[in-house]
Formats: sequence, C-alpha cells, structure tokens
Amino acid sequence: MDRTEKRDAITRIRHAAEQQGLNAGDLARMTGLAPGHARAILSGFGSTVPRDALDRTVTVLPE
Repeated sequence: MDRTEKRDAITRIRHAAEQQGLNAGDLARMTGLAPGHARAILSGFGSTVPRDALDRTVTVLPE
C-alpha cells in the first residue's frame, strides 16, 4: 500500500463512519481497531495508523 492507497483507505473509513454516524469508540468496537487508531483516523491523523489496521478496517466497513 503506497501513500496514495493509504490516504484513500483513510478517506473511505472516515466517509463510512460519517455516513453511519460512528464515533471513534463505535468504529473501534465495530472493526476491532485499537481505540487510539480509530481516534487518529477520525481526527485527521490516520497516516500514523499501521497499514494492516487500515486494510482490516476498510474490509469490515460497508462502502
């Protein structure tokens, strides 16, 4: 996953969370993502989240 793919994954996660009204806690519970990673993604610091965590999260969330 290059930088562009990582940014796209973050955008997809944020968009899905916004569409479903999910906060960081909801996102963490729903996907198994660490709460700190969920907060990082939703607050604009998703680039600090490991790639495998992003991949796992994208596959769990609906489009």
